[in-house]
Amino acid sequence: MFQNYFKVALRILIRNKLYSAINIVGLATGFAACILIMLFVRHELSYDNFWKNADTIARVNTTVAIPGRAPFVAASASVPLKDVIEGYFPDDVVRATRFIPMHPIMTQNGEAFAEDMHWTDPETAKIFDLKVLHGDLQASLDDKSSLAVSETFARKYFGKENPVGKILRINLSEIERDYRIGAVFADLPDNSALKLNALAKFDMTDFPLTSGAYNTWGNIGEHIVYVQLADPGALERVNRRLPDLINAHVTGLDPLKPTAQSKNSDFYEQRLQLLKDVHLRPISIGEMKPGGDIGTVRILMAIAALVLLIACINFVNLVTAKSTQRAREVALRKVMGANRRQLIAQFIGETIMLAAFGLLFGMIFVELTLPMFNFFFNTQLVFAYDDWLTIAGLLGLVVITGFLAGIYPAMVLSGFMPARVLKANKSAETRSSLALRNALVVLQFAISIALIVATATVYGQTWYATSKDPVTARTTSSWWRTSATRTSRAARRR
Repeated sequence: MFQNYFKVALRILIRNKLYSAINIVGLATGFAACILIMLFVRHELSYDNFWKNADTIARVNTTVAIPGRAPFVAASASVPLKDVIEGYFPDDVVRATRFIPMHPIMTQNGEAFAEDMHWTDPETAKIFDLKVLHGDLQASLDDKSSLAVSETFARKYFGKENPVGKILRINLSEIERDYRIGAVFADLPDNSALKLNALAKFDMTDFPLTSGAYNTWGNIGEHIVYVQLADPGALERVNRRLPDLINAHVTGLDPLKPTAQSKNSDFYEQRLQLLKDVHLRPISIGEMKPGGDIGTVRILMAIAALVLLIACINFVNLVTAKSTQRAREVALRKVMGANRRQLIAQFIGETIMLAAFGLLFGMIFVELTLPMFNFFFNTQLVFAYDDWLTIAGLLGLVVITGFLAGIYPAMVLSGFMPARVLKANKSAETRSSLALRNALVVLQFAISIALIVATATVYGQTWYATSKDPVTARTTSSWWRTSATRTSRAARRR
């Protein structure tokens, strides 16, 4: 029976080549756009989910609100906070670490290179499960004369050989000595808010001249503090009690106090933010890498749904229009003994087959356009064919699309009375079918026009912001205001 259904469906597709081509190409375009957008959305939502302790790693953000000024919000915190927060929340904070960015000069074989790296604490090796390729990461961060470097950093200076034990000389404002390579860790994935090039142990004794600045609570600089929490619920518990910590331990903020009676927590606020939320809810100041935007992700998800909806509406319209021309076929099948359930299964099977072909060609479109998509968004997205969850989701989408597109024509056609259809000797368009198609066409055009207008508006604003000369813009604006003022004055005189 199913073999017969398949043969009939295939014959109908081949016999109606233009109908099939329009249906398949329309669905393929919708599927391709939806898949590309969802690849990007899934990439954005996957940031830093790969860490073993992803649900309990949080960053400390600082807000300083001084009367008369806009609040200063930074993705950083003062250096002394690390030890204080571990002691103040012994039950909720397991450990903490700091990342202090510096820009030393690396010297090797008489050649000097400016590098970006971080001084950090030994706890980093326990909080972040970096993939170690060579050496011992923990031992390296315990030794203030050792370096833990990324794979790219190691390849730059030492090629493909194992660099553990090799020497690099570091020249910094207060440090000038040889560092031994103690560990090499794999480059962090693209979907991480962290950017770690090389790590060295932070030791206050290495900075005798600037140790006062590091010990100052008011200096949050670019010092990033991460904590590992005991459990996910500890985030809110710590955030509720952080004002008490600030009032009890933060010192040296008297010049910033709005009034003599003000508490530190009235203008100096610190809050934990989960590492997984850092990329899509970034702080503009102090981030290691440029962040994304959760609003953009939501808009893209809505666009993907609307594009797929337009493709599906077009699909339903064509299927409905074509299916009403097959009334005589249905009547003959009923005369030969076919029941209504069999006819419904046949029509739904045909639409699912059309949707499957649409997905197949959609995947071809994705492979052809993905390089340009990656170039435009500066990403490295790939479609993983071994991801069975994604494949299952696409197949489910095909079945749902085919079922929804075929269920109405199947119910209408399977209900035709053979005697009436054969007597009329023609296929009639039912009023309900015509009304449905008209409504779907109106909805399709409404969505299309809305997307076109939104795209044109965004493009125009983007072009204006990136292309307009600020001086010309100010001059034009000033001229317009002056002209408008003169016109209004002349009107009042008249």
